[in-house]
Amino acid sequence: MDTKTGVYQLAARVHWPQGGLHRAAITVNDEVVDHRTIDGDEVGLSTWATIDPDKDVVRVVAYGASQIKGPYAASTGTIAKLRR
Repeated sequence: MDTKTGVYQLAARVHWPQGGLHRAAITVNDEVVDHRTIDGDEVGLSTWATIDPDKDVVRVVAYGASQIKGPYAASTGTIAKLRR
């Protein structure tokens, strides 16, 4: 049985043109694996995680100031790198 499960680099750049202090995160199956405060217009995210790219859902999300306590944001970026 061939599996693609392994340790992958997940990286993205999130643009937030409104500026101000907000949060961006990379999630795997709705669990945060990396997050940063966006202080300005954009932020870079990068982490390594064990995933199955065929089964796990990887997202990049940004949270507005009123949404920090919950996963209410839509995806606003893309995974720039997905490599072993």
